[in-house]
Amino acid sequence: MTIPAFTASLPLTARPSSFAACQPLTRPQSAPLTARRTSPRMAFSSIERVLTVDPVTANDDTSLVIHAIYKQVLGNAYLMQSEREELTATESQFVFTKDVRQFVRAVAKSNTYRSRFFEPVSQYRFIELAFKHLLGSAPVSKAEYAVAMAKYHQEGYDACIDWFIDSADYETDFGDFIVPYGIYKGIYKTNELFNRSVSMRYTPSSSDKGRSTLLQFCVLSGDSPSWLAISKALPPRTEGGTGYNISSSSASVPSNSNAPPRPVGVKIPGGVVFYD
Repeated sequence: MTIPAFTASLPLTARPSSFAACQPLTRPQSAPLTARRTSPRMAFSSIERVLTVDPVTANDDTSLVIHAIYKQVLGNAYLMQSEREELTATESQFVFTKDVRQFVRAVAKSNTYRSRFFEPVSQYRFIELAFKHLLGSAPVSKAEYAVAMAKYHQEGYDACIDWFIDSADYETDFGDFIVPYGIYKGIYKTNELFNRSVSMRYTPSSSDKGRSTLLQFCVLSGDSPSWLAISKALPPRTEGGTGYNISSSSASVPSNSNAPPRPVGVKIPGGVVFYD
């Protein structure tokens, strides 16, 4: 089969919501599901200096794609060989089909995923991790928690996973051939939504296994994650030689000793800004 070519760049214009396009659900009238991606080039998430990692696609080396899928969907947790055996047939099928979406679906429905991110955690934690692992973002409101939970309670675990993977957001951002990943720019309506998504990422060496819910109280109360939680998860590099370093709350040492100090990010209510 012919796999379409992909580019590493992402559009900075925000896209319309997908969740209203999913299977109709009975939602609380007091908390209607609002558009997730309706405001173009707003707030911190649209600053061009914020890096977005190049996506892994089905055009890449097969072993690299398989590794990237496990890393993303299993929250960077170590996968033992005995756990991987459950997905041997899925891996073999992927070699022929190159269908990343179906591989992601199989991993999310596996006993390995359920035993780590569903059975031992609260429903709030399961939902926020499903957003992170499958859509690369965080739930933005109490309504999104409620709709996802309603899907689980009405139709079961597998249907809830399908609800994420078959959503228009997934189709728009990843389609059939891109491995889901944390998206940094161009899709967040406010600084706060960006901050919540970033705060779920931790440091590159950590995993999602064995952690309690991170966003439940922030989302329910409208509060903000701490600056430390945000800064640790920001990309460690800068884009296009701009000299901006946003991975630390202090100025970094320039490679050129005669160069002026680089600008740093400072925390303000609702987000992070840069100054010269």
